[in-house]
Amino acid sequence: MQTPPPTLQPYDPTRGMISCFTEHGHPDDPISAATAETLVDILLDHYEEAFRRLPVEHVPDGVDLAHVVDSGGLCVGLLDPVTNIVLNTLSFLSVGFGTNPASPPAPSGPRQRQERDRDSWRTLASISSTCLLEFMRAYFGLLTQEQAGRYLVWARADLAMAVVLVEHELYAARPTPPDAGSGRTRNSLRLSATHVNYPWPDYLVGLATAWLPRDRLGMLAPVLRRQGIMNRLNIEDVKTILYVLRHQDDISTMPPSTTLEEGVAPLVQHTTSYADLGDGRIAYTTVSVTTIQRAGDHITSLRRPQDMESALSSYSTQSAPPAPGTTTTRPHPHDSPCASVRSPDADADTCPYVRSLEMSLYSTIHGFYLKALAMLPSHAARHHLRGVLVAGHCYGPMDPVSNIIIGAVWYDANFPLQDAARPNQAHDIVDTLPILRTVSRSLHGLVTLLHATSAEKLPLHEILKYLCYVQCDLSVMLQPHLHQDGRSPSPFAAAATAAKHPQASAFAGFLTSLAPTKLYQLRSLMMNATANNRPLSHKSLTLIYSILREETSATMIPWRPRPPKLCNAALSILTRKREAYAQQQSFIRGRIEQLLQDYAVVNPSEPSYDLDFVCGAALADHTHPRCHVNFMATATESGFKNTLFFGDFEWADQHQPETAVCCPLSQPYDMGRCYYGHESARTIMYPDHSFDYFSSDITSGGLDDTQSELDIDFMYFDSKRDVELAKVLQTLAKKEPSLNGRRAAGDLHDPGSGC
Repeated sequence: MQTPPPTLQPYDPTRGMISCFTEHGHPDDPISAATAETLVDILLDHYEEAFRRLPVEHVPDGVDLAHVVDSGGLCVGLLDPVTNIVLNTLSFLSVGFGTNPASPPAPSGPRQRQERDRDSWRTLASISSTCLLEFMRAYFGLLTQEQAGRYLVWARADLAMAVVLVEHELYAARPTPPDAGSGRTRNSLRLSATHVNYPWPDYLVGLATAWLPRDRLGMLAPVLRRQGIMNRLNIEDVKTILYVLRHQDDISTMPPSTTLEEGVAPLVQHTTSYADLGDGRIAYTTVSVTTIQRAGDHITSLRRPQDMESALSSYSTQSAPPAPGTTTTRPHPHDSPCASVRSPDADADTCPYVRSLEMSLYSTIHGFYLKALAMLPSHAARHHLRGVLVAGHCYGPMDPVSNIIIGAVWYDANFPLQDAARPNQAHDIVDTLPILRTVSRSLHGLVTLLHATSAEKLPLHEILKYLCYVQCDLSVMLQPHLHQDGRSPSPFAAAATAAKHPQASAFAGFLTSLAPTKLYQLRSLMMNATANNRPLSHKSLTLIYSILREETSATMIPWRPRPPKLCNAALSILTRKREAYAQQQSFIRGRIEQLLQDYAVVNPSEPSYDLDFVCGAALADHTHPRCHVNFMATATESGFKNTLFFGDFEWADQHQPETAVCCPLSQPYDMGRCYYGHESARTIMYPDHSFDYFSSDITSGGLDDTQSELDIDFMYFDSKRDVELAKVLQTLAKKEPSLNGRRAAGDLHDPGSGC
């Protein structure tokens, strides 16, 4: 009897997008006049309120608070916008005020309050606007200025809230404001301040991310949290703020007029090390340094979580477009796709909203593949690289990462390469397209699986939204379709076919008939590793291999027609392609091994790493070619655990001068942003605190280039099974100029194999 299709788990079906990530042109396009003007107007409101809050008439003679605001009062920080202006302003007032908040007020009577015209803040508001836009672009990567501006407008120029809105629309499990202790946050702040030539960028970063002892936080909280008309600061409040700032622990560089005490660094601090390697070569590496600190918290803890949650809830209730006949400069979220693609069968290729959901999923799934590769023990990952790229799809009865590993090991166990082909097998991915293609095929499989199992025929945008919401984990929904007798239609067959699985019927039969006890065993083995964020042991992997081989032996493996025998010309093409790939592989591995040696020199306290395998490489600059590369390396002390690295080096002879980069990347492997578009789908994982790598995309062609055969396919060519690739080689042989010329001269005999 056919299993009744389940319904989708509850989720927010109305969630839209303030700015579709594929809609607004290229990263360097300017912000629209309407969005820029709206953002500046919002900032003018904040400057008026901040100036109203300051005790202008009570400061000592000779201190002009309005001038101080103009000098350093940027509306940049991780608290609310008005508080950011106030703190950035008052931090310049250490001279002339007592160091103890209980000391008597300055001997100056009240003066007449000098009000400021609203337009007098416009220049500073424009500078702050540029700063905020640059922070958003540095933090999320390839957001355009228009996209960043839209989120900032909706967040009322509240930087932390704007970040939460983007993460909410990227379906993060728990949207969170920027982490004050992360290199990503600190470097985004520094880059934004540097962009507007702020004279003390490190000081601004230190203030925005300051670490405060608990007693100092207790002093500051009641001053900054006052609400309503009574929240105007008095001179005692100013002294309290300055007293706290003098004794906070995280400002390393300050304006000349301040005298801040040195303290203890934050718990985790990202630092950049430089080393002269000789011959004109310089290596620099960004690493995390763990230190000891007093009990306390970042200044951002003064923001109450309920306030952020309330703001996010308010955003959701205001997401409807303006009523007909009304005008507004505030961009409204896309709460539905384009009208032309709302039907289930419509073509959604031209809808920016659908594309944005799709690109977000590509980013998420790419992270799954990197985690899966890291979970495979060193050297075993190289052995199963073919399985991951060819058959390791993320749909299935378990979580996506486990599904990838199970699918890869199942394929390698049951469809190994011939012994004659094994020496040619690639142990490295020397471009970005193989993983991108696998990611794309996994998504096709997920979409088809939801089509086949949901109780109603859903349009594409609803399916994509649901996949975003559940982070591609359909394990609960698929329970009714497991352990079947094979007489009911299997949704796995449709999914595997859509994903172009090389053995779709066999894989679907395996998933459908997998015994409950064996599935429980597999889940236990995988969860033991994923829960502890560690690689599978060789013992666990061997047991998984045994289970998958045993389960499939009872399933009939369908016969497939043998590929035609390759002629000499086709074999020659295959050989040349393999040799070219191997040569490129050897060159890249050699450069990475040099990077790891340099990394050990620069970081003597770090463990020594050995290269395991390359998992993506791309040329970044075709004028002065540089190679950006991700690779897995194993530390000697870590046993079998792989660590993902990013490397950047010149595509030139290794003895030429260069500036190289080598740094480990920590999990979760999440790019923190959606892919920009089909034509520039990013497949290299970069340091999340380095804006240089987000300012342009390097994946030429993107998904469009994954539609035909790839270089790595020739390395995995199986003469017993790869019918289509054999046909491609025959076609290439027919087009060989030298071959055709020799045939015309009559000195070459057709071997009769179709060439």
